[in-house]
Amino acid sequence: MKRELRAAFFDMGETLYTYKAIPLNWKDHYPEAWTRALAQIGVEPSMDRLDLLEEYMEQFNTRKVAREVEYDAEHIFTGAIDVIGVDITLHQRASRAFFDYFRQTLTPYRETVQVLNNFRENGVYIGALTDVAYGMPEHFIADDLEQVDLLELMDSWKTSVQVGVRKPNPKGLLMLCLEADCEPAEAVYVGNEPKDIECANAAGLISVLIHRSDSSVPEWGQDYTITSLSECEDIFEGTLCG
Repeated sequence: MKRELRAAFFDMGETLYTYKAIPLNWKDHYPEAWTRALAQIGVEPSMDRLDLLEEYMEQFNTRKVAREVEYDAEHIFTGAIDVIGVDITLHQRASRAFFDYFRQTLTPYRETVQVLNNFRENGVYIGALTDVAYGMPEHFIADDLEQVDLLELMDSWKTSVQVGVRKPNPKGLLMLCLEADCEPAEAVYVGNEPKDIECANAAGLISVLIHRSDSSVPEWGQDYTITSLSECEDIFEGTLCG
């Protein structure tokens, strides 16, 4: 591989792996997820409680209310449990059951492990930055990465909770560059959403849109568009046109 580029950073969900059948906006799944969570802590999932929880959770739904500031799960779920008049010390058990509902269909894309292995063999620093939903704790992300055989391939990875802000704020990517000891222009960031491209561009990285759909390619200001992670290697080889 050419050595002008030294680091490959990735978004996680819908870039390295997918949660099949789970939309980016979790609102329609609130009732099922909260029914599971309340059952876990021995609380009846009445319609009144589910309605209160849906109304409460919407303020943290970044698919409806865009924000850069991040909140952790303790902040969000202690508030959720409190709003329905339940002992707030149960928030960790409730949040685990809530998040586990959405993680049931975790599946890696078929080329992911091979691509990251190839980068590692060629001395490319591998990192990831992801925005998490509802302050999902990092141990869930570590579990997900381990489940799809990616954890040991990562030199570094960060969540929006760890960074303190959400994309398109460039802070997380700049932190990864510091850890990789590389200049932003020596790294690529691959993602599937407008905020991924905006974040990479704001940080000065090479922005790469992964577009697996048959629909027309959106123009979000990306430097490159790929349809498979394997094409990332072509960028490092200098054989993929922007």
